[in-house]
Amino acid sequence: MRFHVHPIWSVIAAVLIITMSPQQFKLAEHFSLAYFCVLPMVFYYNLAWHQSGQRQYIFKLFLVSMVFTFIHLYFALMICLWIALYGMGYLLSHEPTLRKKTLHILPLFAAAVVPVILFQLFMLVTDTISDRPEYPYGARAHGTSFNDIFTSYLSPFSLWLSQLFDTGTLSGGNEGYAYIGIAPLLILLVALVHLVANIIRRRKAGIVSNGHIDLSIWLFIAIGILVFASAIIFKKCFACLDYASFIKQFRAIGRFSWPYYYLATIAAVVIAYRWYMGLLQQSKKWVAYLLSGSLLVAWSSEAVPFAQMTRKRVADGEAQYQQFYKTDARQWDQFLSQAGYTKDGFRALYALPYFHIGTEKLGLVPYSYGEVNDVFSAALQLHLPVMNVMMSRTSWQQAFAQVRVSGGPYTDKQVLRSNDQRPVLIIHPAKAPLNTDEQYLLSAAKKLGHLDGNNIYALSAGELLKKEAARRDKLKTLFDDMLTKDTCINYTGAWYVEHYDTGNAAEVLMGKGAARAIDGITQVVFEAPLTPMHDSQVYEFSTWMLVSDKDYKIGRFVVYMYDENGSFLTNFKVLAQESVDNHGLWLRVSKYFSVPARCRKISVELINIIYPSYLALDELMIRPADALVISKSGDTGKMVNNHMFLR
Repeated sequence: MRFHVHPIWSVIAAVLIITMSPQQFKLAEHFSLAYFCVLPMVFYYNLAWHQSGQRQYIFKLFLVSMVFTFIHLYFALMICLWIALYGMGYLLSHEPTLRKKTLHILPLFAAAVVPVILFQLFMLVTDTISDRPEYPYGARAHGTSFNDIFTSYLSPFSLWLSQLFDTGTLSGGNEGYAYIGIAPLLILLVALVHLVANIIRRRKAGIVSNGHIDLSIWLFIAIGILVFASAIIFKKCFACLDYASFIKQFRAIGRFSWPYYYLATIAAVVIAYRWYMGLLQQSKKWVAYLLSGSLLVAWSSEAVPFAQMTRKRVADGEAQYQQFYKTDARQWDQFLSQAGYTKDGFRALYALPYFHIGTEKLGLVPYSYGEVNDVFSAALQLHLPVMNVMMSRTSWQQAFAQVRVSGGPYTDKQVLRSNDQRPVLIIHPAKAPLNTDEQYLLSAAKKLGHLDGNNIYALSAGELLKKEAARRDKLKTLFDDMLTKDTCINYTGAWYVEHYDTGNAAEVLMGKGAARAIDGITQVVFEAPLTPMHDSQVYEFSTWMLVSDKDYKIGRFVVYMYDENGSFLTNFKVLAQESVDNHGLWLRVSKYFSVPARCRKISVELINIIYPSYLALDELMIRPADALVISKSGDTGKMVNNHMFLR
């Protein structure tokens, strides 16, 4: 009622606004971001303070900010950005003295900022992890684009226009989605034309400014938020984000278009209602009815597909809930009992292929979301901790230690060392392919059977660690007797090692040197002849890359294979983020691959697309998967199959 809009108009508009809100897409993920009340409440309390100056609205705004800052920090920055832009708009557009303006703005700033300060203090007191990543990926990649503002894959009007014109890809509910609907867009467009015309004619703002109920400041906030959400500042000034310490924490900057959505749609309703009332005052009743009816039909026709999408997601969510939260654990109890175990007989649960997403550097993607669902559902039923990770901003050290379990026989599996001698329960989807190192882990485990499409194993961590200790003892003897720099114990084909000893990088993993990061985007860092012993012979490519703990940037490789005529055969990507071995901030980047019979040359290209994506490169190796290659540099530098030999 503060904009003097009739209650019937307000109720209908509120339903349509909520139905088409971009937050609807969070009903299937990031559930804590699906609180539709937050931003309308901020708008109301800010508007009430703007109009009345009553302190109760500052207190209510503070409570909203406090509650939702602790629910999800994205809301905190949205509110802070909103109030900052309001302050700027108020300073520029209002006539009172600077002192009065300051006294008006400061309470709003306190209501928005104090909860953030309290949250930070709470985190300092309660969060014991000191090595979380502070610079996640996404602030430049997930901004709001032109199509996010003006199109939607759910809108019948967008679909119709896309058939008539080349509108590009329709926005599909991504992080930058900010489509407000064809009706609000047309209202604001006409209002903008009207405003510009009045400015040119030096008239009053009219429908945008109506007495003391002025929309200008709210539209200013909407535009400012939209510019921020577009990430254009960080795309044009690449270094700006590096220094925006607080903003770096927010990977999906496009979500900040949500305040724009509510501001723009509410402003459009107010403007349309003013048109309607103006026409009635001019005795143009049927024109007023036709205008309001047309806008309602257009808006409602777009809202229907959104409502259908929401109902479908709710139905899918119910099915997923029933699948995930299986309250009856008798199936697992019966299965384990037949294998001679109980759920209390295991120390943890481990899924293969291993997935771990959380440090911004490491991104071992799950084989499928079915795998994720199975492993977490089983953990919930069995009351077992999960060694796989699907959580943002996890500890560097903890993550680096966890991934080494799947790194093969020569990684340091410190997370398995424990006084708890119970085995680890392994779940492996039967259809999921495993690489050589993952197969090694299963070969050391006892198969218990098959359940719901998954092979189930029990891994005795103690026995595995004993076998690996015995293997290291034998290797130590080999290293003690070793005279040459590199030796291949089992010769099954060509193998190569590049130590980069002539490199001048500031930090070195092993040997006399390491290669500095390349200056360009791409560069071939290794090339050699390669003829397989048989068709589809399995090889492993590996190298060590030094990364920074200050940002998300990380390199990658593309490996090419050519025939005897130099003609291209095939290629594959090797992502540093999928590393499962590490030494400090040195990541062992590796991948197993098959070599076609016609291959005669291999070439390795380094990709440095987010410059600089890494700091140094050392110890590159290409070897047959069944070969044992050991390298020695001085008395302390030792490697086995390009893994650090720690003894």
